[in-house]
Amino acid sequence: MGISAGGNKGGPKSEMNVTPLVDVVLVLLVIFMVTMPVMMRNITIEIPRDLEADEVSVVSTQVIVKAMIDGQVEISDGVNKELFPRTELARQLRNRLKDVSSEKTVFVDFDDAVPWEQVVSVMDTIKGVGKVSQEGGKSVREVVKAALKKRDKKNAASN
Repeated sequence: MGISAGGNKGGPKSEMNVTPLVDVVLVLLVIFMVTMPVMMRNITIEIPRDLEADEVSVVSTQVIVKAMIDGQVEISDGVNKELFPRTELARQLRNRLKDVSSEKTVFVDFDDAVPWEQVVSVMDTIKGVGKVSQEGGKSVREVVKAALKKRDKKNAASN
């Protein structure tokens, strides 16, 4: 269906029919709009915020896990540091967190050369450390949060 601006009525039209082009573009637009949310994945991490001048930091037990490029994991409580293979991470964290009654947050740090897949694997292991208990006939999993350790600017420059 085309509209001609003038000229003779029976001759060939020299105008391009853009209807099929518009149809194809609209179909592609709908396909991209539908597949885009499926392709996007979110990984939630918690980053510690800076404290205001009048706030006081209350941390009873601070556990810091640092993953090394060689497959070792360093677990520190601020005083003692111990190296373990990455396969021992869950067991060691359960032992350290079993007596903590407050919110259980493990701070995580990584060597800069550690691949992203191993970063996600360590974070998942830490989140899965919480024990499962039975309350009212339902099983309840204790939450262990994994938060990225904030690096000091002077320490970040040396790493």
